[in-house]
Parts: sequence; C-alpha cells; structure tokens
Amino acid sequence: MLMLLMTYIILKSTPAQLIQQGQQDQTVLQKELTPEQWQAFIQQRITIEPEGGAVIDWASIGGTGIIATWRKWKAYKGFKPLTEEEFFRLTGYTKEAQKASEYKSKAKRYIDYGIILLSVGIIMECLGAFHTKTIEDPLLGTIEEPAPNWTLISIGALTGGTGIGMIYLGYLQHQRNWAPYSIAKQIADRYNRSLLLKIRKEF
Repeated sequence: MLMLLMTYIILKSTPAQLIQQGQQDQTVLQKELTPEQWQAFIQQRITIEPEGGAVIDWASIGGTGIIATWRKWKAYKGFKPLTEEEFFRLTGYTKEAQKASEYKSKAKRYIDYGIILLSVGIIMECLGAFHTKTIEDPLLGTIEEPAPNWTLISIGALTGGTGIGMIYLGYLQHQRNWAPYSIAKQIADRYNRSLLLKIRKEF
C-alpha cells in the first residue's frame, strides 16, 4: 500500500511543478542580490527545464524504493539554449559531453540506416510485384505475363520493416537525453552556486 502511494505521489509530480518550485527559489534569491548581481546571474546561470513525463526507476535503497526521473530536458545558459553536449562541456564534464554526442550520433545513424533499408525494401517489393515472365504463345507469339516474385516481395517487406523499426528506434533515442534530468539538475545547481560566489565577489 505504501509503495502504491509513493508511486502515485511521484507520478503526480509534473515538470510544471518542478519549474514552479524553481521559480519560488529564484524569488528568494532575487531578494538577496543587488539588481546588478541579479542581472549578471540571470545572464550567466544554467537552467534545466524538464519535458514530458516521468520515468519510474525501481532501486534498492535500504529495501525497495522508487526514483522518478525525466529523460527529456532542455538546458539554457542565460537565454541561450544549449545542446546536451554543450551543457556538459560548459560545466567541465568533457567525457560526459562526448558520450552525449555519441548518443545523438547513434540515434541519427539508426534513422539514416533505417531510411536506406526502407528504400531498398520498397524497391525490392516493387520489382517483385511487377515481375513478369516470357511465354511463347502459338497464336500471339512471345508475350510478357505478370508473374510476381513472392520471394523478392517477402525479402523486400522484411527489409523495409527492419528499416521502419530502426527509424522508430532512432526517433525515440533522438527524443531523449543521454543523461537523466536529476543528474543534469544537480550539475547545474553546483555550477550556479559557484557562479553566485563569483558574482558576489565581483559586484
């Protein structure tokens, strides 16, 4: 019963609620800074905004626990959007930046190869469907008669279906970030704390 209640609470926690909580924290922070400090902070800070629904991960934390995280988020430095790779490089995580880049590249390769396989499959099916055979008729002479090549059609269908699957897999991967929102948020928070210390010393 307790596990069901925890799951319900987590699922009710939406990205909009997380953003609202962040806005409340900003209001408190704004009161602590001078207008010049606040402007500098807004222009240089890193913001992470979650998108989509939560992914529920089950983990063992002193027994059985539930962790909710988002695998789709956007990063900004000030008002400028950042790619996931740019976000990690900016915060000093060069290895993670490379992994994020490879993750997106892999998704693109899935889509590209899927398009190629789908195109080949369609061509094979068309060739098989419009296949003809030559027959000799005593009255009409040599004529071409429709004779679908079902082997070629079947292989084409299988090839095209594989291509569609790869396109879909690549699309799903392209729509998600390599790192979960929870980790990105922690990195951004640490970066912003260091930024605040720097701004308070300079202004």
